Amino acid sequence: MRVRPLSPTLSPAGERGTVVLVLLLSACAPPALTTLKPDPNPMPETDALWSPQPTRTRPRAICTSPDGKRAWVMLGGTEDAPGEDVAVVDLERERVTRRIHLAASPWACALDPTGHWLVVLLRFSDHAIVLDAATGEEVTRVPVPFYCEAALVTPDGARVYLANRWKDSVLWWDLTPGPKFKLQATSYAGLRAEEPMGTPAPINPTSLVLSEDGQHLFVGAEAGVATAVLDARTGALVDVDDNPLTTTLGAPAGITFLSFNSPVGGLAVSGPWLFIADVGPGTGSEPAFGRDLDGDGLPGDGTANVVFQDLQNELAVIDTRTFQTAHRYTSDTICCRDFRDVDPDLPNRGLGLPVPDAWSPDVLAFLPPKETWIVAGSLPEGMTVLDGKLWVAFAGSNEVQGFAIGDDGALTALQQAGGLYRTGFNPRAIAVAGTKLVTVDRLAESLTVIDPTQEPGSERHFVVGDVSAGPFPATDAELGEALNEMTALFTIDGDQTCVHCHRENGAIARPIVMPLLRDRSWGARNIMAQRGLYDTRPWFIESAMNEVNFFPVINEFARKENFCCEELDPLIWSKYPSAASCIADGTLAGCNHVLRCREDPPPECAARPYGSSSPTRSDFMRSTALKFFGRDTTLGDALWIESASGEKRPIPLDFSGVTRALGLFMLRTPRLLPNPNRALELPTAQRGEKLYQEAGVGCAACHPLPITSTASQPTPFSPFGLPVRFPPVVTPTLAPDGGDVSQVSDGFIETFPDTLQTSTGLRIGATVLRGLWDRPQTRMLHDGRARSLREVLAPPGHPVLKPGEVGHNERSGSFDTHGGTSQLDKYQVEDLMNFLLTL
Repeated sequence: MRVRPLSPTLSPAGERGTVVLVLLLSACAPPALTTLKPDPNPMPETDALWSPQPTRTRPRAICTSPDGKRAWVMLGGTEDAPGEDVAVVDLERERVTRRIHLAASPWACALDPTGHWLVVLLRFSDHAIVLDAATGEEVTRVPVPFYCEAALVTPDGARVYLANRWKDSVLWWDLTPGPKFKLQATSYAGLRAEEPMGTPAPINPTSLVLSEDGQHLFVGAEAGVATAVLDARTGALVDVDDNPLTTTLGAPAGITFLSFNSPVGGLAVSGPWLFIADVGPGTGSEPAFGRDLDGDGLPGDGTANVVFQDLQNELAVIDTRTFQTAHRYTSDTICCRDFRDVDPDLPNRGLGLPVPDAWSPDVLAFLPPKETWIVAGSLPEGMTVLDGKLWVAFAGSNEVQGFAIGDDGALTALQQAGGLYRTGFNPRAIAVAGTKLVTVDRLAESLTVIDPTQEPGSERHFVVGDVSAGPFPATDAELGEALNEMTALFTIDGDQTCVHCHRENGAIARPIVMPLLRDRSWGARNIMAQRGLYDTRPWFIESAMNEVNFFPVINEFARKENFCCEELDPLIWSKYPSAASCIADGTLAGCNHVLRCREDPPPECAARPYGSSSPTRSDFMRSTALKFFGRDTTLGDALWIESASGEKRPIPLDFSGVTRALGLFMLRTPRLLPNPNRALELPTAQRGEKLYQEAGVGCAACHPLPITSTASQPTPFSPFGLPVRFPPVVTPTLAPDGGDVSQVSDGFIETFPDTLQTSTGLRIGATVLRGLWDRPQTRMLHDGRARSLREVLAPPGHPVLKPGEVGHNERSGSFDTHGGTSQLDKYQVEDLMNFLLTL
């Protein structure tokens, strides 16, 4: 293996001598915290969908004492209403004993090996706080860049590693080991806040774990869809394939990460084995044909399923001595609960499905071995090891599953689907507490205690957050949040969630095939963030969807073909007369099933190995809502129907009600992260703003401030009530036959009639630029073709481009079709970039 030495480089601002904020360690009194303020919620109380929302603390992370008797829980709150407290928990009596008031937003923690001091990372603040674990008193504050979101103390207590979302890097503190916190140095002391700092990591690093021998640090990332390996002594990146000619997307030149092209939910180590939780490498592509979306140099993505059936829940086992994959396990439902699932036992079934859902027997070769289909929950997040067993918390299905670890790292499931430990809503972290396990149930505001020696059903739950307004979900917007985070409960196979792709309402660096694209082999859409949608409707590049006309991916997760009495399953209903024929002549054979399906369904329905036992999708949605939320209607605080007498009644949580609640959540809770770059007030960004507003550059024409989109309505830019839409501003991606693969299908246009697609192609809206700083900049533009913001802004050959980069500010050979930047020098383009990163 090769180790890449650290070589810090200055940002454009640093090169030009701008000095703003220096991160220095001070021996004087604890410095005041600088805390980022959340953006105001744009929904006014006058909006018909507005309703007051409960105060929630949203517990996020947990640290437990060495004896397992105490815990510290980070009450991070939300982006719009950050929490400020750490809950101290007596795990023996299962209650909160006190709250330590700090600042916004306690997000992660790390306890030293002796149990004497606790590091608390405040997501929105420029200092970490070290607490005395016994008293809860503050010991010291250490300057850090904003958005430190994970921490790890080495077993000898000599170093603290930090994962930073803003810098997309790993930082560290060197300490004097012992029961007292004594800081010797940091890896970033003396650097200005605008400079790069630390060791580069994949985008949005979220999890840290050391190899058992202490030689390597593994850094998992959600948006960056990879795991970096660092030399734990020097902090330098390790090239895991020992080949300087290969580079993982987003890594420094010559560095290869551990990557499955999938967001990393969690990491754990046992012996020489590293366990990585992700949601599978599938991009919805055909297995061996079409565009190479996974970047392996081969057509397709090498996975059997297509479109959203490709979203799975997987565990990889890596040998930390060789960095090779020893084993890989996938969802127990990689087939066969959905009518479109590739079924190895029925290889010809797909031939009976109509295009585009048809599949041929040759795709069976791309299914993993059946003995690896053992992952029984949805959205693996936290992981830990107890007594030689791996324990995984599933945030999308509210479960915990255990696995025995073999001598060769092989996993054996200890519980099967339907028999897993149940947690509160949305377990985002899991920790060992003595002989027990504890999960942090973010939406339930609770902890769940699990005794692994007892069978599932013995779990205990208790509140650590705020349920003063009632248990979650207490409003229609909270119902929508539940659906967004725990969509798996409402899917046919129990696998997929919105959060598989939209992590924390953001995005991941992985384009995927969308069901309603005209060309599913060569077309793709870059995953877009869900943040700040209230005042940026209609949504997505087609500018055709809003909270009323909202037909989300839940339709793909629970298609009507899976419900017998929807009469859409072609493998069954193609054998029976149509409803119209039966109404005309009820004596036709089979009309008893057609006209009275609920009472007398076709016998083939009971015999099919896929689909739902519910006769209709509405029945399924309502019964699922009743099971998990205790109600099958909205609460009626925002989503209601008014009767002729003026009585307001909640709407049913059928498919329409579920999607309306999901749309409401996206409006009511903007979730925009406060921008750390804006707080710097750099001269380079100020120069960039002037360029942004110049007519010759043209940014403001389509992305006017502050909304940054002419596609939003109502705005002065859409006087006729329609968003401004225009042909693609960059060269269309073409299939081998010359077809424009950005176009959408007739079904999309039928579903979203505001879509504008002519013989010249799809007309698109102006993408919103707010929050650009936090989006994966290795995948930009509508199809993810641009690998940096420079590639988006610059025409081909511009001096700002780095070696290997391609400028995409051109269409069919004409430059400056996406703003006028040809006349700008490289420093001006850098100024423009730095301004865009403040939006």
